[in-house]
Amino acid sequence: MRGRRIEAEILDSLPADDPQAVRSRRDLRRLNSLMRHAAIFDDQVGLSRGGFVPKRVLELGAGDGWLLYKLLSRLPRSEAPREVVMVDRHPSVSTGVIGALESEGWKVTIEASDLFEWFEGADRYERFDCCFVNLLLHHFRDSQIQALFRSVQRIARSLAACEPRRSRRALLASHCVGLVGCGDVTRNDAVISVRAGFVENELTRLWPRDRDWTVQERPMGLFSHYFWAKQIDL
Repeated sequence: MRGRRIEAEILDSLPADDPQAVRSRRDLRRLNSLMRHAAIFDDQVGLSRGGFVPKRVLELGAGDGWLLYKLLSRLPRSEAPREVVMVDRHPSVSTGVIGALESEGWKVTIEASDLFEWFEGADRYERFDCCFVNLLLHHFRDSQIQALFRSVQRIARSLAACEPRRSRRALLASHCVGLVGCGDVTRNDAVISVRAGFVENELTRLWPRDRDWTVQERPMGLFSHYFWAKQIDL
């Protein structure tokens, strides 16, 4: 496929309590399960096998917080202080998700903010062990992703991202999401997301060059693209 094509998605313009937005977030939860994004993150980062046990976690573009909860619930229980910060312009994290995280020992903070504005004051937080990003980077132009990467590198020790893969197979599948029950908003946005997705080393080229960091980027599953950056001493 040709280069990235970025267009506005309907969900981004809807208030969190709009019925269409509620329906679309439910669709996204279903699509995340079908694409196995929680399993991809876990396999690569090593949460459930104890390869990586973060105490301070950041999620950008958190949405309803369900994916992050599924990830963090795979970690062993701990008596040590743990904190998760979820940032989204229109957060919709339910009291059920917050309560479930708190019951497992996490201090939960929800930040309703534009990401780039939030980063301006993010230094007030202690540095995060990991920043998770799911189906977010494709919304931005390359220059914006570069700026976001520089900000993440300043406040986190690692970043894991799962994005749409820009391929003919993924594009074909995006036209068929109605077959798994997705509504009008998701049927529109899925196609736009794939056209704005990533291939090869497109994200690696945007990551700030730093000898103290290592990066990996590769296709995952049938339709996804994975990027992982971490400090070498992590």
